[in-house]
Amino acid sequence: MIGISYEVCREILTENLNSLRNLFLPSSAVYGKKRF
Repeated sequence: MIGISYEVCREILTENLNSLRNLFLPSSAVYGKKRF
C-alpha cells in the first residue's frame, strides 16, 4: 500500500511541477523582456 501510494504521489507531484514550470516559463520570459 505504501509503495503504491508513494508512486502515485510522485507522479502527481511531477505532473504538478511540469504544469507549474510551463506556467512560469512564459511569464518569466515576459518579465525578462519587460525589465531588460
